[in-house]
Formats: sequence, structure tokens, C-alpha cells
Amino acid sequence: MASGFLSRLTRSISHLHLASISRSAVVLT
Repeated sequence: MASGFLSRLTRSISHLHLASISRSAVVLT
């Protein structure tokens, strides 16, 4: 249960991180 929640949390965090990276990349270009 805890491990599943942790993997889910890290997945959502990495998704948000990628979204912010692509957004900043769009701003930079």
C-alpha cells in the first residue's frame, strides 16, 4: 500500500516536473 502510494506520488511529481521544464523551455525559446 505504502509503496504503491509512493510510486504514484513520484510519478505525479515527475510529470509535474516535466511539465514545468517544457513550459520554461517554451518561455526561453
